[in-house]
Amino acid sequence: MTAADALAAGDFDDGLRQLLAMWDHHRSPELAAFIEGVSAHVTNLLPPLEPGESREHLAAWIALARAHEPSDVGRLLAKIKLPVLLASGLISMADELLTLPPDPRIAALCAKLVEPDALRYAGGPGDKVFTRACKGLELHADPRLTKAIDRTSNDPYYARTPHQRRLGGLAAAWRKRWPTPPDEPAELAALRAVALPSAITAIAKPPRDADSLLAEIYARPDDDGPRLVYADLLAERGDPRAELITLQLARAAGRGTPAGDKREAALLREHKTAWLGPLAGSVVVGRTEWARGFPVATRPSVTKQAQAESAFGRREWATFERIDFGGACLITEAMRGLRAAHNVTEVALRKLAGTPPLAELAVELDRGRELRVSQPTIALALKLPELRTLTLASPLWRGGDALPAFVAAVAPRLAHLAVHGEGIPDDAITAVLAANASGLASFGWGVPGARFVVTRDGSGALSKPVKQASR
Repeated sequence: MTAADALAAGDFDDGLRQLLAMWDHHRSPELAAFIEGVSAHVTNLLPPLEPGESREHLAAWIALARAHEPSDVGRLLAKIKLPVLLASGLISMADELLTLPPDPRIAALCAKLVEPDALRYAGGPGDKVFTRACKGLELHADPRLTKAIDRTSNDPYYARTPHQRRLGGLAAAWRKRWPTPPDEPAELAALRAVALPSAITAIAKPPRDADSLLAEIYARPDDDGPRLVYADLLAERGDPRAELITLQLARAAGRGTPAGDKREAALLREHKTAWLGPLAGSVVVGRTEWARGFPVATRPSVTKQAQAESAFGRREWATFERIDFGGACLITEAMRGLRAAHNVTEVALRKLAGTPPLAELAVELDRGRELRVSQPTIALALKLPELRTLTLASPLWRGGDALPAFVAAVAPRLAHLAVHGEGIPDDAITAVLAANASGLASFGWGVPGARFVVTRDGSGALSKPVKQASR
């Protein structure tokens, strides 16, 4: 009996067992989504496990896990409530999950267990929880989680620890084994063609509505899965944007060609203004860059601060990774994929909404600001969890002789620092360079038209100052 026959007949254990065996050899995002859909349907048919966290409840959970029935995994995982169980019982549960065959449902749980917030709940057994969760990620590896593991490993909670190295090694191993999203297995296409229970097909098939797919893309801008499905839908409609998405995803995966690059350029010349949609009037179209089928970098054309909230609050900003503000400035919750923001005002920084994954920030400070970590706006910038590159600009610095102490204070937190503006004495710059820039990978300073940067080479030595080109 095939997996399709088993599912159509209601034999969910056999159907899921065959799907998981397929997953062990072919870990495609579509197959993972199908398994999760079948599991959600089956879990709704089964009675939930009795609530409680006593020794008896834990024993019942372990007994059910040891039966190794794939249809039970959904309700077994539903029993794991992180704030409640991390303090007691979770290690025993994790040990049982390590005995189960590779399963994308378990991989998703393990990814949550290595998040800093989860380990903070764990208290004493945190390292044991982390070790088991990493083993679970190695066994149940789901390529869809690669970028999520990257983000977790870059959290300051893990900075310069063996935990950070282990998570980084996991993500690197996944990229090496699955350098591009694996193709959907032929068996899955056959599964979708048979008469499965309607509740399964409704959950497991990807949505075919364009707006819901766009909403998913904007909710998870790092995930290529929804973009591929969206491209398929557009292709069915004869929309040329499907070709752009496909070409740019191939280039991002290292499969680009010169002919493909030329075709991308032609498509964008003809359609980019239309594809920007409601953002076309808020950005400089000619300075907007595209990747993976969507805009990723731009210079906004909004000049009035009164228009900033409505202009920058649209969901379409989710795919932008770099914004070089030139007039009105505001970073909103919609900009969930933003990694680099330039010419950010103090007011905009104070109004920062949410926690965008900003790794690079350039702030225009008011005249006469002090070069001190305690200066409120600077302190606010340094609190961004993923920040690695910081540029501070002020027309005139006050207390510029504090520069060496300032650089020494922020160097453990940053990789790259630049301080632009007048009021910094030459001997302060000399002192910073004499201290070898306190370990920074690069350090910049100066005024418009005379800005310089030094960088660190492989041996750790600083280069000679190089004049920077204007942005």
